[in-house]
Amino acid sequence: MGKMNSKQASQIKNLGHAEETTFNALFGDKFHREINHSGASQDNIITDAEYKSKISSKLGRFNDFSVSLKSGKTWQFHLGQILELSDSKNITINKSTTGETHVKHSKTFFEQLEVLRNIEFWNKYLGKKSELLCYNDKQKCYTFFRMSSVTDFISKNVVWSILDTGRLKGKLTLNNKEYTILTFEYRADKKQFVLGASGGKNGFRLFEVLKEKLNYCEVFFDRKTTDSEFVFNVVKKKNITKKSKGEVGQIFFNDSFLFLCVDENIWKKIELKDL
Repeated sequence: MGKMNSKQASQIKNLGHAEETTFNALFGDKFHREINHSGASQDNIITDAEYKSKISSKLGRFNDFSVSLKSGKTWQFHLGQILELSDSKNITINKSTTGETHVKHSKTFFEQLEVLRNIEFWNKYLGKKSELLCYNDKQKCYTFFRMSSVTDFISKNVVWSILDTGRLKGKLTLNNKEYTILTFEYRADKKQFVLGASGGKNGFRLFEVLKEKLNYCEVFFDRKTTDSEFVFNVVKKKNITKKSKGEVGQIFFNDSFLFLCVDENIWKKIELKDL
């Protein structure tokens, strides 16, 4: 797949905001269904008492029920500087005879291993102060994990190796089979590092590993498909007015706005802007 243009990137960003807004509409009480996109606080927090009780009964107590929301086949944890693993200002970049980028990091592999086995590193770049990790399967099923259990598991169980290119690869076991799931690498086009479960369907595979190894809590919303079916929800184009009828969680869009039903027959809209 080639690089995204600005319009495609804008669409992906807006769809991400739509997912977060839908989450807050489903898991927030009627006083806490607005979403903050400024980055000054958590985007997703569970405030509905029923769901807080359900999740606590499975995963234990929480302070603020803040959530890091994931979906899709690939998960990016962080894009930018990750000085604990390598400093982009002090790396050496070479091209192989085939044009492949080779990076020599500012830290040795053994130094990097020490960092990758430290839970505080994962709390910073994956946890990001969230108490829960949630996977949205796009079939109206939300699966929750205690974030501290996730970061602890990753710090203790991933087997890391380094390739000639300088990429770090992390393996995990699923159904008694080993898979390369996590990656840390330098993106020459962006001049930044990326850390995540990227490529193929490694984000979804990480979700499967966590579900196999850790306690979790599932919340369903009128799910009509079976576990063997993989169906994407398609956001349909439709003009919405104050008089439009709707159910909580419904989403539509037109050329200018994304519309979300936050309560019975009550709609909010998000302006769509080009990046």
